Amino acid sequence: MKNVLCFLFAMAFVVSGFALAEAQENNFGKGFPHSMNAPGPKPGKAPSQPKRNFPGMNKPSNQGRFMGDNSHNRFRDIEGMKKNDPERFKMLKEDAELDLKIKELARKFKNEKDGEQKEALRKEITELCTKHFEVRQQRRELDLARMKAWLNQMEQGVEKSRQNKDKIIEQRINSLLDDSLGEF
Repeated sequence: MKNVLCFLFAMAFVVSGFALAEAQENNFGKGFPHSMNAPGPKPGKAPSQPKRNFPGMNKPSNQGRFMGDNSHNRFRDIEGMKKNDPERFKMLKEDAELDLKIKELARKFKNEKDGEQKEALRKEITELCTKHFEVRQQRRELDLARMKAWLNQMEQGVEKSRQNKDKIIEQRINSLLDDSLGEF
C-alpha cells in the first residue's frame, strides 16, 4: 500500500509540474509575432542555468539529465495511450506496479535475518515474478498481433499498387505535365 501511495504521489508531482510548465509555455510571448516566440533568452538578458544539488549536475553538459531530455514527451505519450489504447496502458501500468513491488520485496529479502521469513518472501517474489512475466508476455503478444495486422495491410497495399502500376504511373505523369503547363 505504501508503494502504491508513493507511486501515486510521484505521478501527481510529475503531472502538476508538467501542467505548470505547459501553462507557462502557452503564455510565452503572447501578442508577439511568431518569429519572436522562439524559446531561449530574451534580448538583453543572460541565460540562467538552474541550480541542482546533485553531484555533477551543475555542469552545462549535464543539464536535462535528471529527468531525461524528453520526459515531457514521454508523459504526453503515456497520457495519449491512456485515452487511445487503454488495453496497452493497463498492461504497462500493471507491469510497472509489479516491478516496483518485486524490487521492494527483494530489498526486504536482503535485509531479513529470519530464515522462515526469507523463505516466505522468496515464495512471494517467485509468484510475483511469474505474474510479471505473464503480463509482459501478454503485452508482447498484443504488440505482435498488431504488427502482423499492420504488415498484412502493408502487403495488401503493395500488391494493390503492383496491380495498378500502369494506372498510377499514368496519373503521376499527367499530374506533372498538367502542373507544368499552367506555369507558362
